[in-house]
Amino acid sequence: MAGKTLSFKDVAAFLLQSREAAERSDPLARPSLELVEEFVEQNRDLVVNLAQWDGPCEMQKPEIVQSITVRGTQVSGITESDCRCAFALAKTFQLNYKDTLRVIVRESSRGQKGGNIDESTLVSGLIAVLEERDATMDVAFHSIDRSDLSESQGKAVLGRRKEMIQHLFQNLKQLVANFTKLNEMDATTASAIVTDLSGNDGTMLKLIELKNWKDVIHITKILKLLANVLLNLPLQTDFVVDWFNEVPNFTHFWENTLLVSVPDLPFSIVAQLEALITLNSLLVLGFDSTISAINTDTPYFQDIKTFIKIQSIIETQLTHDPVLLYMWSFALFTKAVLIDEGSDETFMNEYLIANNNNSPSTVSTVFASKAEKLNVFQTISDLTESLSSDVLYPTIMSSFVTFMLNFVPLTTEVTQMIKIVMKKVPTEFIEKFLTTDIFERRLAVLKAKLPLINEALLPLINISSINFEFANFEWKELNTYASTTKLGELDYDLADLDRGDNAALVSQNDLIVLKQETLINPPLENDSTVKMPIPSNTKGKILDTGLDDSLVIFLLDYNGWSVLGRVLHNLCEAYFEKGKDLDSRSINLMISIIELIGSVVGPCLPNEKKGSEILQYLANNLNGGDIVSVMFKIYEIALNKRDYRVTCACAEFTNNLVVNFPHFVWSYLTRSSLFDRYGKTGLSSIFLGTLELPNGEYGFTIHLSELAIRLVEDALTLQKSVSTRIQKDILQKLAQQLINIFESCQSWKFNDLNQRFKLCYNLTSFFSKALYNVFGIDPDNKPEKKVTKVLGDISDMIIKTFLRSHSADSYSATSLLNILTSQTENHMATLGNKAYGLMYTKLIKSSFELTNLLIAMRDLLNLQPSIFEKAIFSNAATFAEFYIGSPALKRKIINLFGYLISATWNGDTPFLLSYLGEMNSKKLLNSINEDLQKPLKNFHLLRDIYTFVGILMKSKQDGLAILFLTGNIASRKTLESTDVGAKKSTTKDDGATDSSILNTLKGNAQNMVSLPEFVSCALLEAIAFSFNSWVHSKSLNLVKDTNFISVLMKKVNSFKPQPLYKTDDMTKKKMITHYSKEYRLISRIVEVFALYLYSSPDSNSEIYRFLNQRNLFEIVNPYFEIDMDHPAVQEAVNRDFANTFEGYTLSQFKLSVLNRSSSIFQHGVFNIPLMDRMFGNNPRWTLDNSGGSIRSRIIDLSLNLKYIHYQISAAKSWGALLTCFVKASKAPLNDEFMDIVQHFLQYSIGDDDTSKKRYAQMYQERIELSFYILYAFKNSGKTFPDKKLLDVLSLLITTFENEGSLQADVRNILPSEMQRSEYRPILRSVLIILNLTKSDQTFVELAGPQLLKFLQCSFSQGVYVIFSSILADITASTNTGLQGCVIYNLEDKIQNLFLLLALLNKIKDMNPSEKFKTMFAISLDSIGTIKVILSLYSSSHLFRINDEPIIGHITLTFISQLCTISTIAENFIKNGLFAVLLESPLSVALQNGSIKPENHPRLHNIWSNGLLSILLLLLSGFGAKILPEACLFASYFGKQIKTATYSWSDPDLAVSSALIRETSQLILLQKMLAALHYQRYLNTTTRPKVTSSSSSEEVTELICGLDTGEERRELNVALKKLLTHPKYLNSRIVGVTVEELQLLDHEPSRTEFVKNINREIKELQEGLLENI
Repeated sequence: MAGKTLSFKDVAAFLLQSREAAERSDPLARPSLELVEEFVEQNRDLVVNLAQWDGPCEMQKPEIVQSITVRGTQVSGITESDCRCAFALAKTFQLNYKDTLRVIVRESSRGQKGGNIDESTLVSGLIAVLEERDATMDVAFHSIDRSDLSESQGKAVLGRRKEMIQHLFQNLKQLVANFTKLNEMDATTASAIVTDLSGNDGTMLKLIELKNWKDVIHITKILKLLANVLLNLPLQTDFVVDWFNEVPNFTHFWENTLLVSVPDLPFSIVAQLEALITLNSLLVLGFDSTISAINTDTPYFQDIKTFIKIQSIIETQLTHDPVLLYMWSFALFTKAVLIDEGSDETFMNEYLIANNNNSPSTVSTVFASKAEKLNVFQTISDLTESLSSDVLYPTIMSSFVTFMLNFVPLTTEVTQMIKIVMKKVPTEFIEKFLTTDIFERRLAVLKAKLPLINEALLPLINISSINFEFANFEWKELNTYASTTKLGELDYDLADLDRGDNAALVSQNDLIVLKQETLINPPLENDSTVKMPIPSNTKGKILDTGLDDSLVIFLLDYNGWSVLGRVLHNLCEAYFEKGKDLDSRSINLMISIIELIGSVVGPCLPNEKKGSEILQYLANNLNGGDIVSVMFKIYEIALNKRDYRVTCACAEFTNNLVVNFPHFVWSYLTRSSLFDRYGKTGLSSIFLGTLELPNGEYGFTIHLSELAIRLVEDALTLQKSVSTRIQKDILQKLAQQLINIFESCQSWKFNDLNQRFKLCYNLTSFFSKALYNVFGIDPDNKPEKKVTKVLGDISDMIIKTFLRSHSADSYSATSLLNILTSQTENHMATLGNKAYGLMYTKLIKSSFELTNLLIAMRDLLNLQPSIFEKAIFSNAATFAEFYIGSPALKRKIINLFGYLISATWNGDTPFLLSYLGEMNSKKLLNSINEDLQKPLKNFHLLRDIYTFVGILMKSKQDGLAILFLTGNIASRKTLESTDVGAKKSTTKDDGATDSSILNTLKGNAQNMVSLPEFVSCALLEAIAFSFNSWVHSKSLNLVKDTNFISVLMKKVNSFKPQPLYKTDDMTKKKMITHYSKEYRLISRIVEVFALYLYSSPDSNSEIYRFLNQRNLFEIVNPYFEIDMDHPAVQEAVNRDFANTFEGYTLSQFKLSVLNRSSSIFQHGVFNIPLMDRMFGNNPRWTLDNSGGSIRSRIIDLSLNLKYIHYQISAAKSWGALLTCFVKASKAPLNDEFMDIVQHFLQYSIGDDDTSKKRYAQMYQERIELSFYILYAFKNSGKTFPDKKLLDVLSLLITTFENEGSLQADVRNILPSEMQRSEYRPILRSVLIILNLTKSDQTFVELAGPQLLKFLQCSFSQGVYVIFSSILADITASTNTGLQGCVIYNLEDKIQNLFLLLALLNKIKDMNPSEKFKTMFAISLDSIGTIKVILSLYSSSHLFRINDEPIIGHITLTFISQLCTISTIAENFIKNGLFAVLLESPLSVALQNGSIKPENHPRLHNIWSNGLLSILLLLLSGFGAKILPEACLFASYFGKQIKTATYSWSDPDLAVSSALIRETSQLILLQKMLAALHYQRYLNTTTRPKVTSSSSSEEVTELICGLDTGEERRELNVALKKLLTHPKYLNSRIVGVTVEELQLLDHEPSRTEFVKNINREIKELQEGLLENI
């Protein structure tokens, strides 16, 4: 049942968020709505009778229970401390005990507290109870709104309206009485109870203060709810009397007790309470808003005794309320009319007796007179302003104003009041008012007096300000012109009536007609020579005024706008002369005209053409001037004169003007003194300092902040009346002033705190708008290069202001933080309650958005961590309390924490857990867990929580991550106990505790079908990140979780991707949206599978079985096929956009990562709102043609790009899953996987070139996955028929060749030296296929032609490109004179080279034909590969790593490997191989000798394994053909040869495997040369001879130390000495590689290594003595 888990706070929060998010129509929200309806039904008695919350607690001591039943719902788990706390609060504050206990139990369940009760327990408990009471009220509000609940539920509550009214009234009286009693209490019993529990004498005062503030809110809500249920409902006489008996008490309470008890209470709240009492009183008196009149059927209206009693109360006790006095005068007048019509003599007689024979109509006049003396019209205006936060109450007042028109004329005061009231109501109610019969009659009389100032002009200006269409219609064509004049100055006759004469003037036949033109004085004309001509034959009517001058109303057609323009011009002149000394009538008139013009040129203007027309009319009588200049002149005068009212009016006009006519405003600002210029303080700053700050009124500064926002918006349009440089200058000055204001405004005095909210809201919105428009688009360009570069400077100012990293004086950051934490202040939290309007809520939302944006900006721009962020960390506990206690702030707080922990820190990362503290961290976790498990689904909150969890698991906040995953604070003890599963009582199957959020996430995932896609994806991402975190692997042991996996598996199996681009356009768009969601969801599920597979050892799991099924091919393949529109479509959109809007490209409007959380851009790629602003005035932007408008095509493109993005994401997730499977699978993969490889390769071959470039990720995913599958086959020893392998090899080679075809130059087949990562898996895959075959020679014969071509493309060209690139980098570095040579991406290049070499070696091992080898050799020669290898070796000395010539080693390795193929070796020799090997600088360095392996291991390796090996290889292949070159080689390197052979007899001998290998190679070289009779060849040379002492043999010295038998015997003796003296040998052994050094460091491995050396020396000795 719903009641078992829900609270009123839960229900109220759900109803509010679902209304704001427009989720009522979502089928997924229906289950939650049904739970709400069930809950309301179960608690309907409390909803109807809210007074049950407040009442005396009859208990004398706490009753200790373990469970209670509240309205049919059992509350269990109650502790003794819960009972004691609930009793203390209920007894002290007259609260319902059971409901208090219910809330306390719920609160303590998440609080992690022990049994002790302290002050914080009582405070938090009282807050929770009172907020639950308020939430009950909110549910009542929603219950009477039929759009919130089902019709039956609404009727059930509305059917008890009268009962509800009685209970609300009683509750109101009770609260007022208790309020007074509580605040008069001294050391009473209740106070003693609280003090005894908390142990603190001051606790009671804190609780009383808290209760006072909460009661103020509750009383306000009661009065508002009363107005809702009283609306248009006839009431019984008893209630009416009771109400008016209590109203004086309520009034006394507001004005006396309340202000004394709550000294910091803003006056605006008191004003609102008084306004609500008045409004409710009007409704109690029977005012019916549907008919704009009193419901004469209301019972008290028929009961003379009640009628008289009510009048007596109003007359004697409510004389201070002019609205009630006025209402009663209307009631009396209405009753008088009814009496006259019905002759109710009884009522009249009794009334006359009670009122000294004064009739109702007479008394009505008295009441009306009293009300008007009390300024009733201003009071109505103030009342409407006070209640304007909810449109219902101004709407009621607008109906009351309509009713008033039956009794009052349209005077200046009345119309001013009408203007204020009507501006607070929706347009349809304004139109309804303007079309009522009574208003039309009043208007006709009013217009007849135009342009008389007080009588008509000013009233009509006021009324016409409320509606543009009405204003333009009335002022455009006026047909009466009234003027006071002496009749003697007129030449006229009596006129005959015409059909077209004004009906208002021709009730009698007394019209006149002018016989000749006459001149009259225009209104407020300063120049006596300026007259208004009235032409002859103009008709008119003479009205006697009782004065010397008569009033003549001429029937004259003229333009009213022109008159207004002239009047304003005259007022401007007078204002310039007199300033604030100008009479109040003129000031009021001037302000009214300014407001009227502002209203018709502002946002309500239907099109610019109409506005231009009105401005032209206004300028008709200005002698060539324009009305806007007049306005701005008045503005400057007002600023200089410090005239607050006029300045505010002009500022508001400027704000309105900038919407449709921004060029006027920019032009004015360039020459205005509004801002600082030339070192002189601007007028706006002076105005703020001299007028607003001392008085606490900030209307002008608020208007200035609104202007800044609108200027930012206009600066982004294409139509610019001033240069970008001027716009930047103006915006920079304005931004600096607003930053200064923001830094200090928190400490200003505000008469109305709502002004503070409004100002700060505007400022934070301005900062956010500037930053978003600069950094929210075009992420690849700097601000000065973006389309929004005009905002670049101010965005930089904002960043520097808020994100200071060192200065402690970051006033802007402090001010922003104060706003974020302002709910800790009682008066702010109270006035910020939605009962008093939404401005505070908007401010908080805007402030959090700015905060998140600033944190993201700091990270995006790689700035140092700011003081601001550190301050947020310091206040983390406060924000956590907000999350726990305030449903409205939950999303904002969780998003803030997400941004905070996702930002990177260069130094020590602050740990959120440390700042929260253990208690708050656990409370936060419990609250989050509770939110995730609530039956009422707030989808957006769920999404935000899941996103936060994902961020947390990725972050460095390990302590908090451990807490969330295990439910315990990280410590050695908790980690060890979790590792061994010690906590059996609280540990789940996966190692997590009951409070582990991972268990909650997995539980929610099992109900994923009830969640929207965006929530499901965030949920699965959170699970995936939890699985993937080191914290998870440390703290949890995954075992079977079959339910969780089964639910996800069902979703995967249920989705069958289908191609959409073959369907019609209408169907396609809907399906793309649907499929995008499905692909996104599937990608997250499969990602979870991959991580689960990686973590779980269970090979029998459902995932393993799924991946081992035989039809996997059918499931997987569609995910790797891009379903897309033709790439030409995207190109066409890009091209058409660039052609239509010259100088702009679509990429400039691409969204950046800053918009990741914005709902506006949730599914977008481009910033459409910005483009609308920039291009909206260009008809081509929205002009529809056969292919759709550019705008619609961009939106479609955005949709398509998102669709493709989600397809690629799904493919990558599947790739990860399959890769993980093939790596983890212990059994060989089934043959189905080879079919998948073939399909992937076939599909990749089928991709056109454009698709490969555009969707490289998908292409790469296929290629890489193919490699992993083949690699798994190789490791498992799986065998395939050669036919199958040949087919796959053919596909791989074709894929590789297709890649080459993308390049214009065949030599660039491996672009950027194979940096494109898809080449490497292709080459590796080919290598695996070659290794899988069991019949090398047969296979190579069958695949020969393809392999040859492949080898030419890959090896010949690839090695050429890579070596050429390295050579080019070396040459470039040398030419530029750099200190060190730089080779880009060297590691990748080396990896690619050795991969190619491995491929070559494998093909060589397969023994291809001689023809194959010859053709391959030709390709190496023709492409230039051989030459570039030799050239690179010649330059290899120029590049070193750690002083080692690594390039030389690589090139020699390639030479040695290639020379194993004789035809290639021959080409090397022909290309000057020996010359290069002998003359290159690196070789020359070796020829100096003394290169020993222990001193120069790399150089020695180049000599031994490189140069010497190549010579031996060539000698073995070519023999005598290269004898001269071989001898020359030996002679060049004679010194090094001597170093090696003589080392064995050196006293400092260092024996190494490298020395043994080198000596062995030299012995082999000497034997090979001897076999070729090198001495015979050398005898023909002039080389020096040596004679053997034993044989007198004369030989030519070449291989020093080995040429003669004696030398060889000497070497043998040296070797024998080592073998016969093992200790000596052991002492001489050294390691020359890292591996050898490690072996020598440990005795067991050292012994083995010495044995190996000993064996190698023996082999060397044997080789020395052998004949060749």
